[in-house]
Amino acid sequence: MIDKQPQEKPRVVRSRSFTSLALAVCLALAVVYYAAQRNTDPKAKMLRDVFGLIDEFYLVATDREQLMDDAFTGMARVLIPTPEIKSAALTTGAAGEKSDDANKTDDDTAGEKTEEQGTTLNEISLLNMMKELKEKDASGNDPDLSASPLSVEAQDHRIKLGIDDQAVTLALADDRNEAVKSFMQGYHFVAQNTGGDADGNLFYKSLEYMTGKLDPHSGFLPPKQYDDIQAETQGHFGGVGIEVGMRGDLLTVIAPIEGTPAFKAKIMPMDRIVAVDGKTTVGLSLFEAVEMIRGEIGTKVTLTIRRAGIDDFSVELVRSDIPVNTIKLTPRKNGVAWLRIYSFNQSTAGDMKEALKAHEEKNGDIRALIMDLRYNPGGLLDQAVEVADKFLESGMIVNTIGRGRLQETESFAASPGTRALLPVIVLVNNGSASASEIVAGALQDHKRALVMGTRTFGKGSVQSIFRLPGNAGLRLTTALYYTPSGRSIQASGIMPDIYIRFPELEEQLASLHSESSFTGIIKSDMNVKEEPEVEIPGKLIHDSYKKAGKIVEDEFNPEKEDWLLVFAEEILAGKDLSYSGMVKRAKQLYGSMK
Repeated sequence: MIDKQPQEKPRVVRSRSFTSLALAVCLALAVVYYAAQRNTDPKAKMLRDVFGLIDEFYLVATDREQLMDDAFTGMARVLIPTPEIKSAALTTGAAGEKSDDANKTDDDTAGEKTEEQGTTLNEISLLNMMKELKEKDASGNDPDLSASPLSVEAQDHRIKLGIDDQAVTLALADDRNEAVKSFMQGYHFVAQNTGGDADGNLFYKSLEYMTGKLDPHSGFLPPKQYDDIQAETQGHFGGVGIEVGMRGDLLTVIAPIEGTPAFKAKIMPMDRIVAVDGKTTVGLSLFEAVEMIRGEIGTKVTLTIRRAGIDDFSVELVRSDIPVNTIKLTPRKNGVAWLRIYSFNQSTAGDMKEALKAHEEKNGDIRALIMDLRYNPGGLLDQAVEVADKFLESGMIVNTIGRGRLQETESFAASPGTRALLPVIVLVNNGSASASEIVAGALQDHKRALVMGTRTFGKGSVQSIFRLPGNAGLRLTTALYYTPSGRSIQASGIMPDIYIRFPELEEQLASLHSESSFTGIIKSDMNVKEEPEVEIPGKLIHDSYKKAGKIVEDEFNPEKEDWLLVFAEEILAGKDLSYSGMVKRAKQLYGSMK
């Protein structure tokens, strides 16, 4: 995700009148306004700001009737009794080690399994997975609302709410204040007829559902989640170490964070978390599901995972303090350094600078750098800009074009970088999203780095977090960003210079884990068709290195060799480390493997 720092609601400053009459009128209006604010329901004030911000950035994309319908539908969903899901037998311990029963099979349900069935996706399972996901997206995974005590009917600019033999009809209006009044009337009706809402949970969940319908990355943040978001962007939080998002109503893993409990337990991108401690996540908002996973450090949580090709299974994890450091720098052969950037938080650029300095003090000058952005889900925009700036002499890094009425454009230009001449290869995959795509796109457009891997995730939108009354927050998509050449990454991603091609079925499955696979995505009209410098079959590289004994196959252990890293290292072993020289070297290596 790309998050700007939390903002207060913009204030309008008007010119001051020096006439006594105007001053008296202003004072009188101020007194009336202050008195009105003191008597306003805090929830109504919060809702008014939510409607105002949505009006500012979404315009024609939403209408008041749809927003209200979504909000009350959210209330109806909350009131549905939550089913319990029986957890599958545990297959993985807290540290990722297999239990004694990990390799046992149930002949009545699993039949015969090959030795590799737990890790290899066969053709049938891939196709079934794709079919299942498409069907679930089409249905929206909505629960049966007939199970809810609240009925919601929207028609002709009116919404009718019913609970048992009680009913109320709300008139809808485009005027913001009238809309707030109607919403609060409906909310109080529901609360009074369902046992009250002392903790505000019903109100918060309705706003979560309403704003979650705007696009996959927008959403209301209740006070607890708002505090958690601040802790996360500032560097640490308690949890299991996974970046997640909603795909339809399925909580989906974008990427595990290296070194965390989830990474050690081999949670994988595209895994669906269908239950937490036996309670279903289907139908929950993203923030509600995340809240279930997080908890006090040292406590246990059980995730029920749905993965293609195998039965649902459960993993027990011990929550920990997720590490602040997002940088890891490892020396390689021949003066090459391997820089892993796991995400972009407030300290990333500074941490990278210090890591490079410490590395050179210990190991001497860096001859070339492998910047590894695989499974990097993104983070803060300013940190991505600062990281890219270190490797650029001049020119544009990224442009953002705002949405809504203002259509503000913000450009970020490079200053002379301290590493502007260092040869760089950037590794990416479909788990590289948002801020990592900004870095890869900027270095690629300026031909300052050779980008290698698979097409990236394709999240080219900027989210801003606005503070609301009551210490809540609202995350809205406020802009789209563009690479220096004018390419939009939104829903298309970065095409690498060296494109590593995989078997067709695996590529189709990978495409399900991308921005373009989400429903309700924001589309850009500035996408361009891209062609890589060269396509290389990934299986060819893998098999060649495996036969030569150059790789150890354990992608979850960062200390082991992985084949794409070794390939990048062999490219950098060449004499000509210019962009064109690295492309030529990659083609030569490919030719020698055929």
